[in-house]
Amino acid sequence: MGAPVSTSPSDDLAVQEWKEARKVLGRYDDNLHDLRKYSFSFIVALLAADGLLSPGSDFPLPVKATIIIATYGLIVAVRLLDKHYRQFQAAASLRAKMLENRLNLDLTTDISIYYNLGSWWNYVQVLYYALVFLAGLVGVAVLWPSPTLVIAVFEAGLLSGILIWAIDLEQINPLADWSVDRFVLKEGDPLRITFTDLDPSDKEDLRNPAKSVWGTFDLEWSILEYGGLNPAVLDSSALQAGVQNTQTPDRTVLGDDDLHYLGPRDWLSTMDFPPGLYKLKMEATKSGTKKKHESGTIEFNENKAKNPLLRSHVVEIVIQVIPRPVPE
Repeated sequence: MGAPVSTSPSDDLAVQEWKEARKVLGRYDDNLHDLRKYSFSFIVALLAADGLLSPGSDFPLPVKATIIIATYGLIVAVRLLDKHYRQFQAAASLRAKMLENRLNLDLTTDISIYYNLGSWWNYVQVLYYALVFLAGLVGVAVLWPSPTLVIAVFEAGLLSGILIWAIDLEQINPLADWSVDRFVLKEGDPLRITFTDLDPSDKEDLRNPAKSVWGTFDLEWSILEYGGLNPAVLDSSALQAGVQNTQTPDRTVLGDDDLHYLGPRDWLSTMDFPPGLYKLKMEATKSGTKKKHESGTIEFNENKAKNPLLRSHVVEIVIQVIPRPVPE
C-alpha cells in the first residue's frame, strides 16, 4: 500500500524542472516589460499627437474622431497582450510553486506572497483605465464643436473600459493536479504520486487566518494491469474524510483530507512488478470546504456545483517498468 512521503529519489529532476520554470518566468517578465515600455510610450506619443489636432486644424472632425477611437483600440489590444503574457507567467509560477513544495524551497512562493499583499496588479489595471480616460479627455477637447462625435467617442471609451475590465476578469481556475515523478522505472523503484489542490477559493488568508478556507477532497489512486477487459488492481490508496472506507476495505485511509491552495499530498508506490506497461488511475473529488471561525467552531459547506467537472478530476497515465540490470 502507498504511504505519505516527503522525499523522492527523483528530486534532481524536479530541481531541473524548477530551474526551467524560473527561466520561463524571467523570459515572460522581460517580454511583458518590453511590451509595456514600448506600447505605453507609443500611446502617450499618440495622445500628444491627438492633442495637436485642435479645433482650428485642417483635419475633418470625423478623421479626428477616428484617430481617438483607434487609440482606444490600441489600448485594449495592449491590455489583451499583457494578459496573454501574464497567463504564461501564472502557469510557470504555479508549476514552480508546486515543485518548491517538494524541494523545500520558497523563492516563488515568497515573491507571490509579498506581491499579493501589496495588491500590485490593481495598479496596473488602473493604469489602463487612466490611459482610456486621458484619450477621452483629448477626444472631448478636439471634437467639442461636434456634440455627436463627442458622444460617439465617449461611448467608444466606455466600451474600451468594459473590455479592459472583462479581460482582467478572465481566469482559468483548475480544480486539482495529479502528477508522477517518472513514467519509466526499473523493477522495484518507487513511484512518487502527488496531488495538489489548485482551487483558488481554498487560499489561506495571511492577513486574517480566521478567514482561511480549506478544501475537502476524496482522493483515490490505483495501479492496474494495462489492457484486458478486467484489469487487476495491483496497488491502491484512498483518502476519504479521515475514516476507514468500509465499501472498499482493500484501500487504506491515509489521514486528514483538508487542503489549502497549492497544498500537496504525496505517496510512494513501490513498482515491484514484472517488466511491462501499467495504468495509473487517479481521481480527486471535492466534497466541500471547511472554515474555522474565531470561536473555534468549524463550518462545513458542501460543494453543490452543478457541473460535475468542477468537482471531480480524473487522470489516467501509462507507466512502464523495465528490467533492472543484472550486476556482472
